[in-house]
Amino acid sequence: MNNINANDEGDYFPLWGTCLGYQLLCVLQSGTNHILSSFDSEDYSIPLNFTDATNASRLFSIYTPEGMDWLSSEPITMNNHQYGVSPHSFKSMFSLTEFYTILSTNFDRKGYEFISSIEAIHYPFYGVQWHPEKNIFEWTTAESINHSYHAVSIAQTAANFLVSEARKSKHHFRSEEKEMDSLIYNYEPTYTGKVSHSFEQEYQF
Repeated sequence: MNNINANDEGDYFPLWGTCLGYQLLCVLQSGTNHILSSFDSEDYSIPLNFTDATNASRLFSIYTPEGMDWLSSEPITMNNHQYGVSPHSFKSMFSLTEFYTILSTNFDRKGYEFISSIEAIHYPFYGVQWHPEKNIFEWTTAESINHSYHAVSIAQTAANFLVSEARKSKHHFRSEEKEMDSLIYNYEPTYTGKVSHSFEQEYQF
């Protein structure tokens, strides 16, 4: 992966994967999509079950003790996935256990356990099966998304962490013109809330 090579060469290059992005991180590192299993966890807001590794993690170090309590006791993290990675499958792959640490797990509606948060041991790579962005930005009433103060605060803290990681990178555009041409403000989002329960808006290219 280019991100690994970049970090090995001293170029701080953080990587974040949400839901399918998290699953892709696991597939790429394990080298097989057979690492994925089916789970009954669509439209499912639940608290996180933290592992012993959480206290020493980078990802959750930004949260206050109060925030960690919210995450572990309230139905804040919104899951919307049909597939995931079980702890058993993860631990059976040395390529995963030597690279990533499991920070939290959850159980789906049928009682099957899946991994919900990971971070790389030696690289600024992070993956969450849950959707922190939905608490703030997705307001459809057709899905069980928690919009409480605690939920929004937790989601904003996750965003703050990602931005703080990105600020450590020295990546930049070669010119101001290229930067201006690449800004998302060049495109108009399309309101899709009337036809989709999953996304309020989409950028269509």
